[in-house]
Amino acid sequence: MQCDLGIGTCISREMALWTKGDKNDRSICDLFRSFEVVYWGIALFFALILICFSSSIATHWLYVEGKGHVILLMGCALLLQFPFMLYGQGLIGLQHQVVLNGIVSGFTLFRAGLILILLVKVEASIELFFMGQLISHFLQIVVSYGVLWRKLPKMRGRFRLHELKGVKGFALGVSMTTVLSMALTQCDRLFVSYLFPLKVFGYYSLAATLASALYYFVIPITCAYFPKFTELTEEKALGRCYHQSSSLLSMLVMPIAAVGILFSGEILHIWTRNIETASEVAPFFSLLCFGYLINVMVQLPYYLQLSFGKTDIFLKQNLISLLIYAPFIYVLLKVFGVMGAPYMWIALNVAHLVGGSRLVHKKHLPQEEKRWLREDFFIPLGLSFFIAFVSRLVFPSSKVLLLQGVWIGGTLCLAITVVGYFRHGKIKSYNDFNDVSPSKTS
Repeated sequence: MQCDLGIGTCISREMALWTKGDKNDRSICDLFRSFEVVYWGIALFFALILICFSSSIATHWLYVEGKGHVILLMGCALLLQFPFMLYGQGLIGLQHQVVLNGIVSGFTLFRAGLILILLVKVEASIELFFMGQLISHFLQIVVSYGVLWRKLPKMRGRFRLHELKGVKGFALGVSMTTVLSMALTQCDRLFVSYLFPLKVFGYYSLAATLASALYYFVIPITCAYFPKFTELTEEKALGRCYHQSSSLLSMLVMPIAAVGILFSGEILHIWTRNIETASEVAPFFSLLCFGYLINVMVQLPYYLQLSFGKTDIFLKQNLISLLIYAPFIYVLLKVFGVMGAPYMWIALNVAHLVGGSRLVHKKHLPQEEKRWLREDFFIPLGLSFFIAFVSRLVFPSSKVLLLQGVWIGGTLCLAITVVGYFRHGKIKSYNDFNDVSPSKTS
């Protein structure tokens, strides 16, 4: 999602504005064609670099003789993912997520089958493996290109510099916010790797990677709701849509985070089958997971801001946060050791919760801030941690990992059920939010 530095978000928003009627047919076709030229130009530029330097990379970096063509195949297969993101974000903005999922799922199966046939029936070689990747990615782009342009007006788009200039400010704001966000999420690992032994960094990095998996739950929700945020104009309808998305997100991530935090040692032991690794990683994981839980919930206020074409609040917040966070975390690591990093991560995200998200609510949905905090954040949070805490108190003392796994899984299912039951009525009450005309692409 971050490979294009958030420019895909700009494309999704412009597509949603067209379905809303705020952009004319000529403008949207020219704008998308202009983005196509930019995306393909970047992909071809890096492809030319690979053609020129693939042999040198193989020989002098990877120390493998005669495998420059493999590096070239691998690089080109990877580069084809870049223009595909353009068509994917376009389909998301047009609210054809199901079509996009069908393309991705279909070509994932096709790619696996093609590579299997090539390796089994032709030759088990790395060259054929990447050749299969390259072919499938190229065909995926061809199909997504055809599908997207069939959803747009029947006119030939042209490269127009003024169309790109029209979205330049928003696109740059999104890109800068994304870069600063990436810096914030990697800053702790950078300092831990510098100040502590490799083994400690390995434990911390594993915990951070596992905790950040909560992002996988927010991505589909933002993909589904961001175009709708952009499309809705009436404040009450937008508020209902916003609460529905927040309810779905809290119903998914809060039970998982609560169980993960309170059963971190057992979950890591079941997964790694190594008690030493589990005991070393668990303290980091529990604290980082709580920080990422808050971070994930703040994503919806961020996308709410973007739906209005604004980036200033979170851009300034990330810039100020980085200027404060980087020196503070360095000092904490020097004074308190490696445990200073996760505590600082929690403090940073709490600041974002009471800072940027509050400002966004006051600016764009002033009547919904207290309800969002109460119904979409604190109540699901309290229910999730109460159930996980009670289960933790009566957790059986058995050392059988299978029994532990069943107990933890049952706790998670119970927490999701209880929070889901509480949120179900709220989600249903928010269903009537479509105050706009039917999509142009229906």
